[in-house]
Amino acid sequence: MRNHTDSAIVEYNEDGSRTVTTVETIYPATKAQQAAAWTGLAAIILAPLAPLAIAVGLDRWEERKARKDEAKKLKSV
Repeated sequence: MRNHTDSAIVEYNEDGSRTVTTVETIYPATKAQQAAAWTGLAAIILAPLAPLAIAVGLDRWEERKARKDEAKKLKSV
């Protein structure tokens, strides 16, 4: 969310203190900004799982390749 300060009024009091009054316009996050934030959060959460997912995927790929090679050997004999 963006904040935009429209105006600021500074009042000096008799005891030497001051009072600052500001008027701010707050713009809510757009749908695109919300989507980008959720995507980034998901990426941060899921990033530690990526090496595990890669290892499991490679293992399954090697098993599938071994099954296909075994099936070719049985067909050719």
